[in-house]
This record gives sequence, C-alpha cells and structure tokens, in this order.
Amino acid sequence: MRAAADIRFAVPEDAAALVAIAEAAYQPYIAEMGRKPAPMVADFDAHIAQDICLVLWLAGEVAGYAIILDRADGYWLENIAVHPAHHKKGLGTALIEAVEAFIRPKAGHYQLYTNIVMQRNARWYLALGFALTKQAMEDGFHRLYFKKTLSQEIDEYDK
Repeated sequence: MRAAADIRFAVPEDAAALVAIAEAAYQPYIAEMGRKPAPMVADFDAHIAQDICLVLWLAGEVAGYAIILDRADGYWLENIAVHPAHHKKGLGTALIEAVEAFIRPKAGHYQLYTNIVMQRNARWYLALGFALTKQAMEDGFHRLYFKKTLSQEIDEYDK
C-alpha cells in the first residue's frame, strides 16, 4: 500500500532536506565504493535553480526527490532518492510516475545511470521497464546506463 504523499517542484528552501536525504540514502555505499557516491556531492542549490527538481512531501516533510536534466540527447533522471525511514512505502515508484508524467508529453524516452555497486537500484529499474544500454567508467565510477521508452498515449481528440 502506498503512503499518501504530495509531489511538487522544489524551492530553494528544500535544498538542505535534499542533502540530508542523499546523505542517508547513499551512506551505505561509501565503504564498497571507497568514496561518496555522486549524489552525495551534488549541488542541490544549482539543481533546484537550473533543472527540474521534484520533491515528495509526506507527513509535513520532504521524504524524497527526483532530479531531471534536459540535455541535448534527451531527458535524464539524474538522481532519485527516498529517505531510508520511508522505504517500502511505494514512494520511489510515486516519484518515477511523477517523472514520467512530466517527461511523457515532451519525449518518448528518458535515461538514467547508476553505479554497478547499487544492484538493488539496478534491479528496480529493470522491474520498472528500463533496459540496460551500456556500462562505462566515468568520473572514476563504474556506471550502468538504462533507457526507458514511454508509451505515447493518444487521446481520441488527437486523432
């Protein structure tokens, strides 16, 4: 059962909450990777100002976020995280649905990457319908790249 949550665009005052969520969500990977994962060193102020940044509110606090980049090669889900205290409530899926609702009218697909160490995340992306497209070493990280094609639902008035 999914917890009742609201999703909205981030505002500058949300940056500290996004930092705290990234710290909590990605902390377990530091030992295996030998350094902080990229989301832990992201510039959330810049993302909020320049990119598409969604926040998920639950019980009066920011419980998760998703950052979408609009690049020359299409839309990228740069980062998505839910605070570990709110895992297993369907909130990550709610964020993915919001990301796709935002992208679908603008593009037929989007992409993302994750670190190979984050196998649970990789399995989740596959379960959500993403396809693994490549593996590469970038910025000292072994990354897995995924792409998801979005169905283009045609309204009967569009015919």
